[in-house]
Amino acid sequence: MLPQVELEALGYRLAAYPLTLMSAAVRAMRGSLASLKRAETPHELVPFPELRRLVGFDAYDAEAARDAADDGER
Repeated sequence: MLPQVELEALGYRLAAYPLTLMSAAVRAMRGSLASLKRAETPHELVPFPELRRLVGFDAYDAEAARDAADDGER
């Protein structure tokens, strides 16, 4: 893979790296699984509140609370 500076020098204005994020995720998952196998806590975990937000738990909980409030009004 050529660095962005070299690609620009060759005249490219756009470069796509379709598997880069997947490759990084697989490496992180393998490292985490290896840590768990050794009974260790994996490194570089996203803090749980941020994970909840990213996965959508906070939005789900808010929607569930609205639904519960609506059910209570009926």
